[in-house]
This record gives sequence, structure tokens and C-alpha cells, in this order.
Amino acid sequence: MLRAVIVALLFAVGIGYSKNRIQGQESPFASDENVPEEVPLDNPLESPVVGIEFEGNTSIPDSAMLKYVKTPLGRVTTAQQVRDDVKSLYATRWFLNVEPRTRKTKNGIVLIFNVYERPVLKSDVELRGNKKIKTKHLLALTGLKEGAPFDVSANLECVRRIENHYREKGYYFRKVKLVKGGDRDDREVIIEIEEGPKVIVGGVNFIGNDAFSGPLLKTKIMTKLAFIRIPRTRVAYFGGLYDPSSIPNDVASLKEYYNSLGYFDATVEPDVVFSKDKSRVFLNYHIHEGNRYRVRSTTLIGNSSLSQEELREETKLHDGDYFNARFLNHDIEKMRSKYGEQGRLFANVEAVPRFLEQPGEIDLELRIDEDKPYRIRKINVHIRGEYPHTKDTVAVLRMRSRPGELANPNVIRFDKSRLGRVQIFESGGELGPRIDIQRVEEPAEPDLQLVGAETAVRGQTTESPIPQPQNPIYGTSPQGDPFSNPLFRETDPPGWVDLEVNLSEARTGRLMFGVGVNSDNGVVGSFVLEETNFDILRPPTSPGDLFNGTAWRGGGQQFRLEAVPGNVVSRYMLSWTDPYFLDSDYSLTTSGFYFNRFYPDWDEERLGGRIAVGRQLTQEVSVNAALRLEDVTISDPRSPTPPILTRALGSNLLSTVRLGVAHDTRDAPFLPAAGHLVQFNVEQAFGDFVYPRIELDGSQFYTLYSRPDGGGRHILSVNGHLGWTDNDTPIFERYFAGGFQTFRGFAFRGVSPQQSGTRIGGQFLALGGVEYMAPITADDKIQAVAFTDFGSVENSVSLDDFRMSIGAGVRLTVPAMGPAPIALDFAVPIIKEDFDDRQIFSFYVGFTR
Repeated sequence: MLRAVIVALLFAVGIGYSKNRIQGQESPFASDENVPEEVPLDNPLESPVVGIEFEGNTSIPDSAMLKYVKTPLGRVTTAQQVRDDVKSLYATRWFLNVEPRTRKTKNGIVLIFNVYERPVLKSDVELRGNKKIKTKHLLALTGLKEGAPFDVSANLECVRRIENHYREKGYYFRKVKLVKGGDRDDREVIIEIEEGPKVIVGGVNFIGNDAFSGPLLKTKIMTKLAFIRIPRTRVAYFGGLYDPSSIPNDVASLKEYYNSLGYFDATVEPDVVFSKDKSRVFLNYHIHEGNRYRVRSTTLIGNSSLSQEELREETKLHDGDYFNARFLNHDIEKMRSKYGEQGRLFANVEAVPRFLEQPGEIDLELRIDEDKPYRIRKINVHIRGEYPHTKDTVAVLRMRSRPGELANPNVIRFDKSRLGRVQIFESGGELGPRIDIQRVEEPAEPDLQLVGAETAVRGQTTESPIPQPQNPIYGTSPQGDPFSNPLFRETDPPGWVDLEVNLSEARTGRLMFGVGVNSDNGVVGSFVLEETNFDILRPPTSPGDLFNGTAWRGGGQQFRLEAVPGNVVSRYMLSWTDPYFLDSDYSLTTSGFYFNRFYPDWDEERLGGRIAVGRQLTQEVSVNAALRLEDVTISDPRSPTPPILTRALGSNLLSTVRLGVAHDTRDAPFLPAAGHLVQFNVEQAFGDFVYPRIELDGSQFYTLYSRPDGGGRHILSVNGHLGWTDNDTPIFERYFAGGFQTFRGFAFRGVSPQQSGTRIGGQFLALGGVEYMAPITADDKIQAVAFTDFGSVENSVSLDDFRMSIGAGVRLTVPAMGPAPIALDFAVPIIKEDFDDRQIFSFYVGFTR
């Protein structure tokens, strides 16, 4: 018993020693003759830790360091626990070095941390001289504050960050100096700033340019002018900050532009001039254009499977023409395309210019490596991601390339582009579609991988070719996505390639809110819930399917729930589309909708649905068929009410079958500059009303002028619309005209026959229009239009009440709003009827009329 008491007292004395040592008191065992020498940490710690000591610290107290040591006192610890304490001490960034060791005593082990302090800041960073940028913003750039490690290199890095920040804000003449903190013995950081003026680009001038205007050349450089706003009290500038690093890029861009149009001797010398107060800079680019080179002759070398006559078809750069890189690239791509139709996947055409002794002339050699034809053995789809849910057939069915067919590089490029446009897969960057081509050994019996229907014509558009109810905000412009079969002449034994299609799933679900206004439909809101990778055959099998996003997804179908409430028109629609129904060449669309509109002469409600089937027959021809069933309710008629309106009051069953065919050669589905679109539709109604309807719509586009670089296009468009319907057609299905999309200069539905003051619509519609569009700005963001609309709506096939209007307007393309231009038009009727409802100004957002 006595022995146990003595051991307890000795242990208590040891604990007291530990506490006193931490507080800086001398150990009572320091001079004990029985204390062994210090042992390395790696030796087993067989005794309890009775004390923790710190050595080498001068400015950091033991108590602060002890907070990061987790080794318990009075217990046996492990070497791993001590190593963890060392890591914790290093993590404070207070020390350059931490070395642990132990010392045995009579009562146990004393753990010693020998530290070498890293110097720390005694106070926060002091900034002097900054007035235009707040101190708190600059201090945030440094990341330094009292108690932080003192490091000369870190202090110099803070100076560099502040300098860069001032440069980004346009302070070209800023000076930032490290007054204190550059010496290892310092413990304070003082940064002195001389801000100088903010420098904006006050002007960009081009001197010596005769071939191209200054506004055009400004679109080719990175440097932009500052936008000036003058409020009531002060002048403010937006953008246009001076950045000297952009000048070499400007020079290179200007030289490249001149070279591309045959000015191979062009030189550009920049001259930078500052204003007296150095707040503005004026950039003068001195241009020496030199001679513009003509192509004396073009020689084709290396072609055998295609004749020179075939290769030169549809070329734009001819002998004797001024050199034009755009035309040359067009011709090279045309030649590669012809070889691609033969399956010569790796054919190459290289243009080599030869400058002649005669100034201003060059010869071009087009060196051709035809290689050999290749066929596609397999198409392997790889969808990136840990848990992809999209079926491989969703990608394969949207591709024109097929196993067994010739490998056409043009088709493969189109496949890549199209896979990025279907809104199912990521479209760009590292996650965008990638199609890798791998050559394979020629198999004795190729194992062709056929997916889906074994047909030569594929490429059904992801959008339904069936006309949809018009969007009251933007309108619609449905069109097909044409494809074609390659024509080829195989002259060599083909090789084989595999196409490795790498895709990443995009975020296909969208929830969108918006608001819009236009002249035809008033103010409308928009709520859209959309899934572009829907799968109607994949219902949830567990609650987890709903949370992880696998339910109802992966089939490449389109689901859309739309609500468009408005003060004049409202529409609510639910639709589902499978662009490759049952993996076939046919698209299937079903939709249900509710529509309400307050017309001047009555109120109209529609509740119904549509089923539509479509198919792309060739590159230019598509067909479609649609069945619609609607309940149409007409109420609140105008008084006095004409008989044709009285007949339609109340609920009406409307059912029709529609067949259509379209021929589309436009060079672009939106804002085309060449080609035509012709659509012919026949519709038969049955139910409460039995009548036929025939419609023919056509548009033709011409490019009358464009700059040598392809921009600045002047486009002439001609359009016409013909329609006829039988006399049993109800008033709500008859023809009306007026408004931006049909007849400018007249209000929406302002062109129509009347009875008793009520617009009753017509059985015959004949409308036409001619529009000329030319750019106002060099970047084509603002364009002017001049137009005339003409035609009539009649009760018989005639033009007895012919109308015509003339007008002008502008098209504004705002990058933040996407490619859809804002249309502002003014039109004046010059031939009209007294009962027409006219409207001088129209406002619209959309692609086409």
C-alpha cells in the first residue's frame, strides 16, 4: 500500500514537471544523474509521455503551439501520433523546420519539438497612394495579414498582383513599389502605389488604306474604342481600355486580312500617341498596301481518278482573277469533297504559290495526294461519364455514315457537327463530339455492324417537319435537316476504317422562364419545361431512378411542356416527338394544347391534339402527314353578328388530315442568302365542317453583292403565299392577313373581307413580298431593309381588292440574345381599302417572316 502511494506521488510530481516546463520553468530532473541520454523518435515509446517541451521558439509562445499537439499526457503514445503532431505544426506555416525527439526520465518520456520559426508579419499590409481602387480590394489580392508568414518572395508576388490589377483596370502608367518587406529582417510590408490616369482608347486610325475602309478594318482588330456616356454631371467611359499587348495581334490580323485578298506585300506599322494628360491613347496604323496579286495560272498535279475538268467544276478562283484565299479554300474543299465522295478519306490538296519576276502575279500549284478509297467497317459509340444513360442508337441514327458504305470525310464532319446540335450531347470544348478514324487490317469477310433500318437514306431531322402551333414570342420556322447519298466512282481496292464516336451527355433538361412582346401578339410570358433526351419506354423502377436522372431519359426523344400566358393570346401545350420512331426513318410527333385569343370581333378557345408523321426522302425533299382534332369554342361575338360568325358560335369539332411536301435548297436554315424553300400542302377537314384546303408557299434568296472576304452581303429575297379553301370553311379557319409575318403596313388580321363591320376572313389568299437587306455596320450587326408587300385576301379567286405597301426598317443582332435579330419596320400602304386596319410600325423578334 505504501509503495503504491509513493508511485502515485512521483507520477504527480512528473505531471507537475511537465506543466512547469511548458510554462518555461526549469525541469527538476535536468541535473539528475540517473537520466539517460536522449533517444531517437523511431525507438519504441514504451513509457507514458509525462511532458511536452518546445525549443528554439522566440516569438511564438508555447501555449499557442500546444494547441496543435494531440499527444496525450500520462499515456503511452506511438511514433505515428508524434508524426501527426509534426504535420499539424507544419500546417500552421509558422515554422521552417520541426524536429521531434524524446528524453527519458524516471517518471516517463518527455516529448521535445525543436522548432525553427518562420518570420511572421507584426501587422497588416499597409497600402499608400491608392485612391481609385479601394484598399480592401487590393488587400484581398495580397492575402497577407497580421500573423501571416513573412516571405520576401511572397511580398514581391503581391506587388506583381497589384500591378496586374491596375493594368487590367486600364492604369497603364501605374507604379507599385515595395517600400518595406523586401529584406529578410523586415517584419512589416508597406506598398506604395502611384496610380496615374486610367488610359482609354480615344481613337483608332488607319493611314494609307485605299482598298478597304477604316470601319471595315476596325472589325479585324482586337483593340476597341471606349464607349462614351455623358450624364448630366460627368462623362463616363465603358470598355476600350488600352492594352499594349493587343497591338502586335492587331498588326498580325491586318496583315493576314490583306494577304488573304492578294496584298502579299502589305505592311502595317503601329504608332501610339498619348494625350497631354496621358488619359487617352490614339492608335495610328500606317498601312502600305502594295500590289494586289493576280493568279496567272493554276496547275493541278497528282490527280488520276478525277480529271482536271471534274476537279475544276464550280471553282471560284480562276486564272486572271485577283488572289482570294476564301475562294481558294472553297475550291480546295470542293476538290476534297469530290474525293470524299469516292471514299478517299485521306486525300489531300495542298496549294503552293509561286511568285513570279513580274510584279503582282503568282502561279498556283495544287498538289494532290489521292490516297485510296476506304469503307466503314464499324461505328463504335462511346458515351463518356461514369453512369451514361443514353442509348448508342440515339447517336447512330442521327449519323449519315453507315457500316459498309464509303467513308466520306464530308459526311463524317457533318455527323460530328450534327451530334453537337441535337441538344443531347455536349457541343464544344473537350467534351464536344469527337469522331476518331482508325484504319484496320482488311478483313477477308468484313463484319459489318448494321444499326437500325438497313436503308440508304437516313438523316431524319431532330425537329418535327410537321408545322407546329406558332410561338407567340418568336414564331416558328420548321425545316428539315437534309442529307444525301454520296455519288462515287470506285477505282481502287478500298481499305477499311472504324469510326470511334466519343460523346458526352449534355444537360438535356431545361426549365425556362421569359417574357416577350411583339406587334402581333402583345405581351406574353413563357414557361417551358423541356427534355430533349426523353425515353417514354423507361419509366422509373425505383425511387432512385427519379433522383439520379435515369427515369424517362436516354431515348433521344423530345418532351416539351409549355405555358405562354398573355394579355391578348395564351397557349399551353404538351408535346412528344420521336425523330426516329422505332429506329426507322420516320418521325412521330404527338401534342395536346389549349389556345385562347381575344380577337377584335370574337373570343376563341381551342382544345385539341395532333399526330404527325414525317420523313426525309432526299437531301432536299421531305414529306409529312398530320391528323388534328380540336374543339373550337367561339364566344363574345361582335354585334351585329354576321351569319358566318353566328354559325360558328359555341363549341365546334374540327378534324383534319394534312399531307405536305417541301423542297429546301437554302444555304442556311436561318438568315439564308441563297437557295429556295417551297412547301405544298393539301388538307381535308371532316366532322362538323367538311372542306378541302390547298396551300403553296415559296421563298427565293439571292446574294447580289458581298465583300471579297464574304461579309457585307446584300441579299434580295422574294416570297409568295397562295391558299384556297372551300366555302364550308368556318370563320376561324379562313384566311386573314396583316402584321409583321404576313403583310406589313396593316395591323394583325387587318386585311380581310368584312360583313356588318366584322372581319370574316377569305377563301383565297395571295400574298407576295420583295425585300432587300444590306449591312449598315461593317460587322453586319445592324442591317437596313427596304421592302414591299402586296396581295389580297378574297372570298373568290381574284385580286379585286389588291393592296400594296412599301417600307423600310432595321435588323439588330444582339449577341446576348442569340442569333435571332430584332426587327423594327415602318411600312405605309400605298394601295388599300377603306375598311382596312393599318399599322405603320411593327416590332418583332425572330428569324423569318
